[in-house]
Amino acid sequence: MAEIGRNERCPCGSGKKFKHCCLLVQTQPSLESITAKRLGRLADWIAAKFRSQISGQADELYFEFDADEREILNSGDHAGSDSVSSLVTDFICIDGVFELRGVKQTGLDWYLEASGPMSLEDREFYEALSFSGLRAYRVVSVNPGVGMELLDLFADEMDVAFVHEKFGSTQVAVNDVLGARIVASDGVLHVAFMVPFHPDDGDLLVENYVEDLALVRAQAGFLDDVDDVDDVDDVDDVDDESDEDEAAINDAIARYALAYEGKGAANDAITSEAAHGDAAPDMQSDLDDGTDDEIDHELEIEDEDFDEDSVRNMFDEMNLQDVVAARVVSTYWLESVLNSVRPPTLESASDE
Repeated sequence: MAEIGRNERCPCGSGKKFKHCCLLVQTQPSLESITAKRLGRLADWIAAKFRSQISGQADELYFEFDADEREILNSGDHAGSDSVSSLVTDFICIDGVFELRGVKQTGLDWYLEASGPMSLEDREFYEALSFSGLRAYRVVSVNPGVGMELLDLFADEMDVAFVHEKFGSTQVAVNDVLGARIVASDGVLHVAFMVPFHPDDGDLLVENYVEDLALVRAQAGFLDDVDDVDDVDDVDDVDDESDEDEAAINDAIARYALAYEGKGAANDAITSEAAHGDAAPDMQSDLDDGTDDEIDHELEIEDEDFDEDSVRNMFDEMNLQDVVAARVVSTYWLESVLNSVRPPTLESASDE
């Protein structure tokens, strides 16, 4: 095919010159490349500003892994090495907490405060990134090369959302499970970070999230779901007190598990319809039909109860949820990478 001149009519039939039509689209940077550059600037700034604190934040991510396991994960000798590096950078920059002049906050928050002037579009991205969380999603439908519809496995009250992702949408199929950080900026939802899971991992991720969140809530004092917790402080015997604490936490876990019970059936119905080619809007109606009344009831707050403490507690719990979700997704994924590259044990080798 002969090369098209910049001033010639565009072959798409728009009537415009090529340089003002399809050439502009071809040369325009993709959303993925813009996001990558923004994240790169953030990572470079944090690395320069908090160099001495970086290793401590990496330790926070790897807290469940011993030295040998960390060495394997960071060796670069396995298929997931690039994603491990991206995960570490993502965690350090967005979830990592750094101290400066006695004040502690995330590296991203420090960047927003001290990085100097930036475009409105860039600031919108970084501010949206600060409110995003690393969570688990199930793929409901895919438009390869354009994007995909995702269902948040950790928040059954959320709608199915269409997320723009040019490259990632060519690598997934309906019912796949992803760990992803979704950002609302540049007028659309798009992916800032993504790692793949096996479709069967969805239930285990939810189970881990529910249990960890219940435990963290109990430790942080969010014990409204547990009966007679105040009695724990009145117990004199240390062993009995531990038993009381454990019982309270187990009760919280059970209650959270019960709250998530209905979600499994809703998700199964949605992904089943997606697999058979049904339209996405119909899928969402199936999710809504079974949960709207429950959600409305749970979110119903009397005006007199909606005071400053209620608002603070609400934000505190939202923060807990984000922290737990990021921890569950990152730890579960690192464990799956580790299992894929670990040498087989003697026992498993003999079985073969």
